[in-house]
Amino acid sequence: MKHQPTAIVGLLFALLMAGCAIEPPEPPSHFTLAHDDFYAKVRTIAIAPLATPPDFENPTPVAAKFEMLIVKILRDGGYSVVSSTEYAAILDQAKSRQGGYFDPLTGKLDEAKYDAILKAARHDLSAKFKVDAVLYPSILAVDAKWLTKRLIGMVQQTRYNPSPAWSRKAWSSS
Repeated sequence: MKHQPTAIVGLLFALLMAGCAIEPPEPPSHFTLAHDDFYAKVRTIAIAPLATPPDFENPTPVAAKFEMLIVKILRDGGYSVVSSTEYAAILDQAKSRQGGYFDPLTGKLDEAKYDAILKAARHDLSAKFKVDAVLYPSILAVDAKWLTKRLIGMVQQTRYNPSPAWSRKAWSSS
C-alpha cells in the first residue's frame, strides 16, 4: 500500500506533462477563409496598388506588368476584377473625407483613422463594384547568396551530360 500514492502521483504527473505537451490549434484568422467558403463567397476581387520596397527604382512599369499578370490569373479563375487605379481612387476619396491618416501634431500614423479609412474604402468598393475581397500585392527585397561556381558546374553537367533516364527514353522513341 505504500507504493500506491507514489504511483498515483506519478500517473498524475505523467498526465499533466502529456497535457502540456499538446499544442493547441491556432485560432482562426479573420483574414482567411476555408477554400470552400472562399470559392462560394468571393466573386469580385479588387487589387490594391503594388507595394514595393522604398529603394526600388522605377516601380511603375513593374507594377503594371504584375497587375496585368494578376488580373489575367484571376479572370482565368472566373473572378471579376477591379483594377488598382479604381481601388486607389476610392481609397483617396475615403482618405480626403477622413482628413488623412496621419496625426497632424506628431506626423505619425493614426491607427484609428487609418482603420476607418480602410473600412470606408472597402464599404465604397462593395457598394460600387460588389467587391468581396481585396488583394494586396507586394514585392519584398530579400538577400540571397549565389554560389556561382556550383551553379555553373550544375548547368554544364546538365548541358553536356544528359544522364537522366527520361532523356534517353525521349531520344530512343523518336
